[in-house]
Amino acid sequence: LLTQQPNPSGHLHALLPKYVQFQQAMAEHSHQLLALKAPDRRLTTLPSLYDGLIADETMLTLGQTEHHEDSLSLEQIDRLHALSRRFQELCDELAAFGIPQTLHHDDFHDGNIFVQDGQYIFMDWAECAVAHPFFSMNVFLRSANYRLDLEQHDMDALRDTYLSAWELDLSPADLMRAWDVSQVLATFCRALTWYAITKDLPPAIKAEEGMSVPGWLGEFLGAIHHLDEGA
Repeated sequence: LLTQQPNPSGHLHALLPKYVQFQQAMAEHSHQLLALKAPDRRLTTLPSLYDGLIADETMLTLGQTEHHEDSLSLEQIDRLHALSRRFQELCDELAAFGIPQTLHHDDFHDGNIFVQDGQYIFMDWAECAVAHPFFSMNVFLRSANYRLDLEQHDMDALRDTYLSAWELDLSPADLMRAWDVSQVLATFCRALTWYAITKDLPPAIKAEEGMSVPGWLGEFLGAIHHLDEGA
């Protein structure tokens, strides 16, 4: 496991360009992946998935009766409905930067990365999708921060290592805007992953296992508020 290696932070910086190379190589195979039934989380598809999820009242109200810490308030649910058009706008804005969509690992963190003979092995692709590549960094950075208790400048350095490996023909301002928008949409993509896993479970099990859906929707609301307030 990567976390069992000396200097785990150094490994994180070393593996990110390798992961970018993998994402770039897989971009040309996106349609083949979709034909093989990889989940379609492309920016053209996300808006309809957004509307479908927020129409599921059962999932949105999970945990309300028990006052679960991850449950959504009625005001938050109303806000999710009101944000449908804004969500579409953000998807369109991110798509306009022309960054190729590719295979995305929605559980990309140090516990799913192995090191052997100087090579990095990315494991556990059960939660993959065809999506915007930057989405993978949302869980990655959260996990790195949790495991290593990183300072903000350390997190920014990992972000910069990842972005520089893409060698995109974008201005620094456009690159950072693409990054910021992608990280908002990534939180919703994570909610979709848990929705796909739990939506058809029996009610008693769904009530327990499905709390990640409102939990990540709450994260999305916080992220989009931060994006728009800072704009």
